[in-house]
Amino acid sequence: MPKTFASAALAAATAMSAALVVPTAIPAAAAPPFCEWVLPTNLTLEQDNNIEVALPTDLNHSRGYAQYYKRGDMNGITNGTTDGSTMLHGDQVHIAVQWTDGPGAGFSNEYFGTIDKLNKISGYTVNNLGTRNNWTANERADCVNP
Repeated sequence: MPKTFASAALAAATAMSAALVVPTAIPAAAAPPFCEWVLPTNLTLEQDNNIEVALPTDLNHSRGYAQYYKRGDMNGITNGTTDGSTMLHGDQVHIAVQWTDGPGAGFSNEYFGTIDKLNKISGYTVNNLGTRNNWTANERADCVNP
């Protein structure tokens, strides 16, 4: 066989192999299932300024009383009240607290947060003086009816 025939045959075989390669489509990432979120019965928020906040909840509503203290100083507990409103809309959390008794009496905070796909709850708070701090909840939300 002439050398040119072998080269032509190899080129034809290569072309046929390439034609037989079927591209595979990578499926798009499936959207996470829709969750109807349920908050735990108590939320403990760890703020980035070393303050721990306890917020009792009941079926995604604030439950009246709240407390905060600087970690390591249980003598400096501040008590407060919430308005009992719905705390959860979709994956968004909102809680308003009026601090009524203790070192922080007279102040107020609004807490804004989000539930992520790992059920973790985190966000930020702003007090009535405009001071902002980040927080993370120790507890996680539950996903029901995905």
